[in-house]
Amino acid sequence: MNRIIIKKVRTRRPHECEACTNVIPVKSLAFIVLEYVKYSKYPRRTYYHADEQTTVEEFRRMPPNEIRRRICSKYWG
Repeated sequence: MNRIIIKKVRTRRPHECEACTNVIPVKSLAFIVLEYVKYSKYPRRTYYHADEQTTVEEFRRMPPNEIRRRICSKYWG
């Protein structure tokens, strides 16, 4: 069984948001999803945009299209 951990972090280098495929800049908030897979040495990491108001519990319940609409739309040009 895969174990999934979600954290809210500040990025140290640019990453690509999995929901909208835009770049998350350095020193901005991001959600990181760590998925620990059996027989793998390192977890799979996926990054998503984050804002100050959204908590980890709210993020856990959001589908990808809701993440795009509520959070990522603030970062589109």
